[in-house]
Amino acid sequence: MKLLVIEDSSDVRLLLQLELVGRGYTVVTADSAETGLELARRERPAAIVSDLGLPGIDGITFIRRVREDPRLRAIPAIALSGFGELAEIDRALESGYHAALVKPFETADLVAALQRVLGAEVSP
Repeated sequence: MKLLVIEDSSDVRLLLQLELVGRGYTVVTADSAETGLELARRERPAAIVSDLGLPGIDGITFIRRVREDPRLRAIPAIALSGFGELAEIDRALESGYHAALVKPFETADLVAALQRVLGAEVSP
């Protein structure tokens, strides 16, 4: 199953990629929302994991663009927040993310969230 991970920190991006590949996922990565949108359109991942605090286009704007695109709108998405503010988590969920995790988090929590959102996946 293919996942798209969008994270601007190269260390965090690599760690997420290694952890998810180790659990059997195929992972494509992006360091910005712009690149993430291009990859989402080209790769059609089963799910998206995206940092909210991205340079340029932030994670909230990114997910709004995903939800506006008929080819992408059904892809489940999980937000990652480094800020830990409940208002930001609520805003992410209201904007179109299906789940949100606060950094730092355990890989098991991310995998559980992926299983939850993928189980509820609607085919486009």
